[in-house]
Amino acid sequence: KTISSSAGSVEIKQFVSKFNQYLLMYLPLFLYYRVHNNASYNQKKMLLIVVSALIIYVIYQTLQELAINPNAIRQWEQFDELLDDNIGNYYFVYGIPVIITTIAVCIGNKNKTYKFIGIAAIVFLFYFLIKAQYTLALLIAIIGVLVCIFMSIKNGVLKLIFLILAVTFSIFIPQILLLLSNNIESEQISVRLRELYVFFSEGETTGYNLNGRFTLYGKTIKAFFKSPIWGHRSLNFDGHATYLTILSDTGLLGAVPFYYLVMNSKKKVNNALGELTKKFTPVFICLLCTGFTNPIHYSQPLSIAVWFIAPLAIDVFFNKEDEF
Repeated sequence: KTISSSAGSVEIKQFVSKFNQYLLMYLPLFLYYRVHNNASYNQKKMLLIVVSALIIYVIYQTLQELAINPNAIRQWEQFDELLDDNIGNYYFVYGIPVIITTIAVCIGNKNKTYKFIGIAAIVFLFYFLIKAQYTLALLIAIIGVLVCIFMSIKNGVLKLIFLILAVTFSIFIPQILLLLSNNIESEQISVRLRELYVFFSEGETTGYNLNGRFTLYGKTIKAFFKSPIWGHRSLNFDGHATYLTILSDTGLLGAVPFYYLVMNSKKKVNNALGELTKKFTPVFICLLCTGFTNPIHYSQPLSIAVWFIAPLAIDVFFNKEDEF
């Protein structure tokens, strides 16, 4: 959509652009398979350490920038400039909930030392999300952690108690959102939490961000039902959610193979992880939550986090535990 309709060979350029986006969405899975099949355990561990160091470095650079300009990574027009300084942008931030969820998965059966380090890392990453001021990323991270806790409970009675507590807790969501919105430091998150409070307590979606999202999602779904087979060659709006816009843009002819790619990619990870398949489920849920609420078709950091870092970490932490 950013390629001018008056450009030369515009159809070829649009095809190459879209092909590049989808290639980069799944290239990390290919890389993981290469590592999984060919790397030794120590090589995998070293690679995970290097990746972790890079993530920490980008977070450090980003926090330095946010200390000067709290809204720095919410200003889309500055993204290219920030990338030159290794500042995490929108795409990087939405990869963090996957990292948080992955840590929560991996520390489940470790000793107290690893649990302490893992919990400290999770707390720090939640702090980073608050400073980054991306409310949905924060909520997706919370969902991921809660799913991890639920799946880690082996006793059926305790699982039932957890569900009852979760349902009971949900009754007080409006009050909790209001409390958080009144006390959280981030102005952007405070505004969005208050919008959610109004939505859950009164059913209103008049807030700027929430109303805008629901309007776009609604228009996307309506556009799909107007042309469910072929989709639309062009629309005068962007649905702001990749897993929804694929329906309105390409209809079932495009959406079916697209969803097949998503599910088959998960199947590939499941095959590689073997008995550890369930460990990947919370990560995949985070991906679905993000894809149905945000544009992620060019989100390389998110794709790397889901299809490379998460399965690699699960592979390292749960295989040959005596060596770690």
